[in-house]
Amino acid sequence: MASQQPPTATEWLDTFDVMKLLKCSRPTILALRRRGLLRAHCFPGGNRVYFDRAEIDSILRQNVVMENGKVDNTYRA
Repeated sequence: MASQQPPTATEWLDTFDVMKLLKCSRPTILALRRRGLLRAHCFPGGNRVYFDRAEIDSILRQNVVMENGKVDNTYRA
């Protein structure tokens, strides 16, 4: 019988945390959200948006976000 892994808890980041990780500004985060490159999550009763840490890590592994907010997905480390 295969053992099942318990679901991992999602680590939620706010906009400021994402700005630090991606080393970019708030308008750049907004531009990436509008272009569909970052998915924001809202929770009932609040007016803040949060980002899934696993999604941010995946974006960092797959793409390079340049200073102008454009994504260069041709670069591979």
